[in-house]
Amino acid sequence: MFRIVTDTSANLPTDYLHTEQITVIPYTFQSGKGEQSCMDLTTFDAKDFYAQMRSGVKVTTSQIPPQRYIDVLTPLLEAGEDVLFVSMSSGISGSYGQEVPSGRHLQRIAGRGPACHARGGLPP
Repeated sequence: MFRIVTDTSANLPTDYLHTEQITVIPYTFQSGKGEQSCMDLTTFDAKDFYAQMRSGVKVTTSQIPPQRYIDVLTPLLEAGEDVLFVSMSSGISGSYGQEVPSGRHLQRIAGRGPACHARGGLPP
């Protein structure tokens, strides 16, 4: 069995994520309301997010830290599941740079390497 995992950049409807049992690794952002998580489209208030930006509130996004990948993916691998991780392109986000060291660590936990590599995927 394998599990599909993505991050919130996929912008998939929450109902679809639940129906298909897709695991989401959230991005976070900082605004006038502090750090907020973009866990899914139900909890992310896009209107408020963009209203804050238009009103001049400084809004910043951040890359997903390596430990968050490890925290989400380790239990899946320890349960014997394979993982298909679909993420944003490295040309759009620096999060890919966080995924690489996490992926190497997770390969050691799983006791196996990836079955295939996407463009920019983990080197062998």
